[in-house]
Amino acid sequence: MTAENLTKMTDKVLAAKVLMVDPKSASESTSKVSSSDSTNESGKTDKAKTESECKNCMKDCKVCSTNACLTVKKTEELVARVKMVEDQILSRDKLMRASNERIKELSERTEKDKTDVERIKKENEKLIHENRQISENYEKLKRTKKDSDERNGKTLKENLQLSGVLQAK
Repeated sequence: MTAENLTKMTDKVLAAKVLMVDPKSASESTSKVSSSDSTNESGKTDKAKTESECKNCMKDCKVCSTNACLTVKKTEELVARVKMVEDQILSRDKLMRASNERIKELSERTEKDKTDVERIKKENEKLIHENRQISENYEKLKRTKKDSDERNGKTLKENLQLSGVLQAK
């Protein structure tokens, strides 16, 4: 390698470092590198490629490959960040859907429970009413039995008295 080639490579490495440190666009850095004259092995000086030629270049030149490499790295980093944010959004969406489903399920269950509570409350009131009626009927039966027993006692006494009177006659 000649000193001239080393100088060209150094310029290109410095340009790449500027791109990494300085967030300026790749075209500005390319134009800085391209604007300097380069010399080939025969000692002739060629004008470096212009910015537009370098962008459209399909050859394997150092400027294009350095810019392309940095651009690819930045693009990959951005794609990774976008994917990470996208994954976070999707996971939050899944959590939101699951939460909404759970809320809906619990709301339906609450409504069902309210309906069940009302139904049970009505059944309970009905049973309480029936229990009161049964208690009242039981008390009536007890009084009727007591009255009946009293009448039977009186009737028995009367029958005994009548049978005693009839026997005495």
